[in-house]
Amino acid sequence: MGLKEAGGTDMLTILPSQPEDLGLITPPQKVINQNPDKLRITGTGFMGASVLAGLMYTYATLTQEKEKKHRDNAG
Repeated sequence: MGLKEAGGTDMLTILPSQPEDLGLITPPQKVINQNPDKLRITGTGFMGASVLAGLMYTYATLTQEKEKKHRDNAG
């Protein structure tokens, strides 16, 4: 048990045996990717940012072409 284990005891305890043998609270085992919502939210955010960047690029390209045609016709 230490800084983050079992809710944060703010001290490191050296035990002669396992914590459960002494009646102490044992820290829960961490499960990786336990919450699939985090993956979905992250993926949605990444896709949204990608779409926005693509739209901005397309808009910039189209307006640049119109401006170039306008300059060619004027000159």
